[in-house]
Amino acid sequence: MAAIEAAADAAKKLAMELFHKLPKRAQRAGGLPGVMYPQLDAKQGRWHGPVLPARFAAGLRKEVLLSGREWPWEPERGVMRGYANPPKGHKRDKERDARWEIIKKKMADMPKTIEAFRQSKLDKPKSEQEGTLEKLLLTSAQIRKKRRKAV
Repeated sequence: MAAIEAAADAAKKLAMELFHKLPKRAQRAGGLPGVMYPQLDAKQGRWHGPVLPARFAAGLRKEVLLSGREWPWEPERGVMRGYANPPKGHKRDKERDARWEIIKKKMADMPKTIEAFRQSKLDKPKSEQEGTLEKLLLTSAQIRKKRRKAV
């Protein structure tokens, strides 16, 4: 409890030190840290933007940090602001493990598949097999014509 009270006292003290550096409009609005954040107008029920521009607040923060002190109004890090839940991510990432299992099963059957393919090539009659020389010398139209004659 004492640490929290000490941090609050340090924040108040820092706010008082920086008060004279704020623009007049921000001084009238109440000073740090309230002028750095959007405010809800209770009468009208509308939100108003921060009185102090973010660039100016960043300059004050930088000045405080360079002087060796701690900036007490540091936003929480690690929480994705603007999201109640983190984004869903990519489908490929979610299904990666299942896909690897399928690939492992298929790779286990691969020697049988390769053997069946080679056997099917050997079982074809020689006339149906196209030689490498024919593929090089004949056009695709001539090869099609030759296949039609064979059937």
